Amino acid sequence: MRFIREDAIEWTFVLMMNKLIFAREKVLQDLQRNIRKETHKEIFRRVDEIDAALDKNREKGETLTTIMTNINIVRPMSLILAQGLFK
Repeated sequence: MRFIREDAIEWTFVLMMNKLIFAREKVLQDLQRNIRKETHKEIFRRVDEIDAALDKNREKGETLTTIMTNINIVRPMSLILAQGLFK
C-alpha cells in the first residue's frame, strides 16, 4: 500500500485555499448564486405541484358532492340550513 506524506497533503490544501481565495468571485460566488437560483426554482416547482394537486382534490370533492346530492345521500348545506336541521 502506498502512502502520501502529510506535508504534501498540507501543501495541496494550502494551494487549493489560495486558489479559492483569489478566484472567490469567479468560482464560489457564482456557485452560490446558482445554488440559490436552483433552490428557488425547486421550491416554486414544488409549490406549483401542490397547488395543482389541491385543485384536483377540490374538483373531486365538488364532483362527489354533486353526485351525492343528485342521489339524495347528502343534502346541500343551503337546504340543511333552510330546514333548520343544523343548529
